[in-house]
This record gives sequence, C-alpha cells and structure tokens, in this order.
Amino acid sequence: PDIWDVIAPQFAQVTSTGLGFSTFDQMLPMQRGDRVEETYWNYSLTPLRDEAGVIVGIFNQGHETTEQVRTRRA
Repeated sequence: PDIWDVIAPQFAQVTSTGLGFSTFDQMLPMQRGDRVEETYWNYSLTPLRDEAGVIVGIFNQGHETTEQVRTRRA
C-alpha cells in the first residue's frame, strides 16, 4: 500500500492500452521498520493474455537499485 499511488496508474495504463511498461530508478517510498524510506527500483509490467487475447493479469518484474542510486549521488 505504501507505493500504490505511484504504481496504480502504471498498472491501469498497461491494462487499458495492452502495452508493457518499464521504468528505471523509480523512487518508491516504502515503510521499512518504523520509518518511510526512499527506495529506488527498475521494474517492468507486462500484460498477460488468454487464448483470445484478453488481458487476464500483469507480470511484474523488479529489481531494487537503491544502493546504486545512493552511490551515484555520493
């Protein structure tokens, strides 16, 4: 739920257009322990279709890049 306001529109875009989506070093504020932390992610959303071509789901693949982003900033 921490990141839904960022990713919900992206999922909706994939569902409505049928096109995949990718983003790199996307900042996603996540609750970690007792505080919200800036985290960064590369991820993609790919529509999954049934035999008739109807979108029945979305495959989401992601990789956290927080440390790489912090290193580049330093």
